[in-house]
Amino acid sequence: MNYTKLQSTLTGLFNPEANLTELPDLGITIHTSKFQSPHIEDDIPEFGGMKGLDTFIGYNSLAYRNLNFTYYIFQPHSERARDNAILLLHGLNERSWDKYLSWAYTLAAETGKSVILFPIAFHMNRSPEAWHDQRQMSRFVDARKKSNTENENLSFANIAISERLTYAPETFFLSGYQSAKDIYFLTREIKAGNHALFHQNAHIDFFGYSFGAFLEEILLISNPENFYSDSKFFFFCGGCVFSEFNGTSKYILDKRAFERIRYFYIDEMDIELRRSTLLSKLLNDTGFGFAFRHICTPSHFANLPSEVKKRIADNVSLVALEQDKIVPKEALNKTFGAHPITFLDFDYEYFHEMPFPLSENGISESIDNAFSKVFAIAVSELK
Repeated sequence: MNYTKLQSTLTGLFNPEANLTELPDLGITIHTSKFQSPHIEDDIPEFGGMKGLDTFIGYNSLAYRNLNFTYYIFQPHSERARDNAILLLHGLNERSWDKYLSWAYTLAAETGKSVILFPIAFHMNRSPEAWHDQRQMSRFVDARKKSNTENENLSFANIAISERLTYAPETFFLSGYQSAKDIYFLTREIKAGNHALFHQNAHIDFFGYSFGAFLEEILLISNPENFYSDSKFFFFCGGCVFSEFNGTSKYILDKRAFERIRYFYIDEMDIELRRSTLLSKLLNDTGFGFAFRHICTPSHFANLPSEVKKRIADNVSLVALEQDKIVPKEALNKTFGAHPITFLDFDYEYFHEMPFPLSENGISESIDNAFSKVFAIAVSELK
């Protein structure tokens, strides 16, 4: 089944509220699993500067939704699927799994491994539904426009995350920290044989797209309990250090928010590390903090311990797109140097946030072929 037809089929069949979705014709069962984040509510800072938006969504409900959520497992009908998993990590500021259904299915069907769709903190189903409701968010867009008339790329799709990160840039790392810790706890549950869908010591690999690749790097470098020493890490449209990342987009962050977090983590980092705050403690005293500091700039990345560099050389593969403006070709080359990177280009208009758009303009065959090229490489690396 080609990508266009597959995506249409899966979008029609996927029900995020169902506990189980059997797809016998496709040889896959989609399981819904519950997760409770190991963080307690006190670990999540109140978002200064967000008074209007916080009141609107309710801070307590925001925290609860982020801490108690569901994730999805595409499991092929084979024993191998209980011994192997690919954890698929999505991009920054995403609210729907629709785009990833064909990705997860293709990886599961072609590798025979289970594929786990796991939401990053305050994203997907871990965020309020109002955050992607154009009608409800429009008044916050108007207010932000009035506060800074020179701002660019502000939209209803990025207003919530842009507002949060402008006034509380520390939440960028803290959300990533929580996500990494969640994945570590999920891994520990699987490895211990306490997950109903996996055998004890099941092997875990990773497929990271965009910001998901950034989170993958934190897990690869920190490698808690050596869980990921032999894991394969596939980066798609991601993996460059933070200083080379361009997060300004109406789908990701507005210009004001991106400039704020870039200045905070690149120019103010040394000052922050000397402060007595939750953020500085996590950055200084945890493996995830150590990893984050090393993927902020090319010089820090180049100074990774030799055993980490070897793990990157042996276990990381990258596919990127020539016309990507969010994670540009130059940024990846600057980060990884001589490490092999596959750069692809497609004969239709695409962009970072939508590499495989569904189209009725007579180019579906080109899009199907592009999808096949990318995922043939991913399957080869992760199989």
